[in-house]
Amino acid sequence: MDSQYLSIVDGALRRRWTLVPTEHVQSFEIRRTLLDRLNGVSQLVVYVGGGASFSVPDLATEDALRLEALFSKTLPSWSDELPPLRPLLSP
Repeated sequence: MDSQYLSIVDGALRRRWTLVPTEHVQSFEIRRTLLDRLNGVSQLVVYVGGGASFSVPDLATEDALRLEALFSKTLPSWSDELPPLRPLLSP
């Protein structure tokens, strides 16, 4: 991954190579089953516009956390643009 694209290569018999522009990434998550935790691996799921998602299975947990930190820096922060929340009930 560079600052513009995330490259995902998937498949054992049928290889699939996907380039995802980082500007299209909307959210991501790290999934870990019990067996994943025992083996020290994780699955990184990247969600892009239009409801599509791409997963990177069997990724070392350290690498998944490093990618998560990198995505956190590249994703826009919408909290600065939102108005402050008003209380639902007035005191």
